[in-house]
Amino acid sequence: DYYYEHSTYLYPSLTYKWSSDTWLSLKMDYVREDRQANDGLVVPFLNIGLLPPINVTYTAPDAKDTDYGESLTALFQTRLLDVWTARVAYRATWHTDSRRAIEVIQGAIVSDPVDYRNSSITGRFKLQDNSRRYNFIDANVSGELGPKAFRHTLIAGVSGGKEWSDFYRVAQKPNYPGINLYRSAPDAPGNYPAIPPILPSYQPQDRKTTLWNYGAYASDKLTLGERWDATAGVRWDKQDAYQYEVITNRGIKSTTTCVLPSIGLLYHAARQVSVYANYCEGFKPQTSGNVDASDNPNFPSESSTQVELGVKVQALDERLTLALGAYDIRKRNVLSATGQTAPSGNPIANLSGLQESTGVEFDTTYQPWPNWEIRVGATYIDARVKKSTTASIVGAQLDNSPHASGNFWTRYNFSRGALRGLGFGIGAIYVGQRQGIITNVPAARLEAPSYARLDVGVYYGKGRYNYALNVGNITDRLYVAAIQQGDATRINPGDPRKITFSVKTQF
Repeated sequence: DYYYEHSTYLYPSLTYKWSSDTWLSLKMDYVREDRQANDGLVVPFLNIGLLPPINVTYTAPDAKDTDYGESLTALFQTRLLDVWTARVAYRATWHTDSRRAIEVIQGAIVSDPVDYRNSSITGRFKLQDNSRRYNFIDANVSGELGPKAFRHTLIAGVSGGKEWSDFYRVAQKPNYPGINLYRSAPDAPGNYPAIPPILPSYQPQDRKTTLWNYGAYASDKLTLGERWDATAGVRWDKQDAYQYEVITNRGIKSTTTCVLPSIGLLYHAARQVSVYANYCEGFKPQTSGNVDASDNPNFPSESSTQVELGVKVQALDERLTLALGAYDIRKRNVLSATGQTAPSGNPIANLSGLQESTGVEFDTTYQPWPNWEIRVGATYIDARVKKSTTASIVGAQLDNSPHASGNFWTRYNFSRGALRGLGFGIGAIYVGQRQGIITNVPAARLEAPSYARLDVGVYYGKGRYNYALNVGNITDRLYVAAIQQGDATRINPGDPRKITFSVKTQF
């Protein structure tokens, strides 16, 4: 009900070539999105079986979200001494977003034990304006050295940039009358309050963040005869962060530095069979603004390790491709949202000591004939919290992480006769059961059921024109696509039946 989205996207680009080895590309992104503010659905008693109808919305017709952004990218490449290739990339991005709405408060559910249809959730007025800016540059040199049987492919580079943001919450006034979970807001203006001079009762925030990022990297791919390839690389990263809360006059500084190695080995067991293994490390500074229950923001950075083993096979004159991989990913110092807010207004998060995802992935592509393609994929993942300072989540399944998922797609194109240029496609996606809340406490769980979705497409090409008619979720099935981490007040159903018609041409 009331939902709309008016969007404009422009992606112009221009490339100038001095020669085949030297060129400059300029690319621009222009995005304008205006839509009704809508955070999804809410269920009482943490029971996904009581999900309201997909049309229900808790915000008034004039509740509005915006996202406006532009970016500019410049790419330059040239050859040096007939051996090395030099590349420089620069990207600048400007982005603003805003919200003006009476939204629901996370976790503020009042479940009615007599009649669940009378359950409600507390609302609050939200007026927020955010702005972001990014400037990044990357420069590297790559080249090949040595004989064919002992060939080095080298790359080395540096990168860096500055990010800064201003999250200005003009007002967040709680305790609006309860909003019924099963009825849309009235078809009337939201009657938003006039904003007086900034008062504590409106819980204003003005959080300014500046991040300086620095990096340097180098890697080598080494060919050892006809059977072996090896890779080794290292990356150094540093981030200096400063966050300042204007209204409370509170500043936070932090610095993070790390060295990240990666290695890999590839064995060509036969002309069409390859076996590989790799290991890599990663890290991610914590998002500014998260705090613990004591309102302390100084969480250590998230770090990760990944080990992967696999095999790839090509057969039947390369008409059949098979890939099978097994991996183990371990992430340390991961933050989990609690849905609660500290007195400072910052979201409270739990620090998980270790999360582990162990899984197997399978993909295959088969072409029975040149104009008929079949793709099948399947994944099994066991993703859990292994260690945590919160005992109730140790061993719990990670949120929005199904054990099993899979996909199927096939497309057939007519290559001759009266139907030449016509094509048909059909596909299915399966996603297994997921948890919306990371917990081992049965009464606190929120489980999203598994679902399967069917998509179809019709294609036609003639001359310079290609036409496509795609229908997603053709059976119009209601399913839960995702649940925002932490509680039951941000449940996003998947798109209903969606029809898209597109035309592509070349000039």
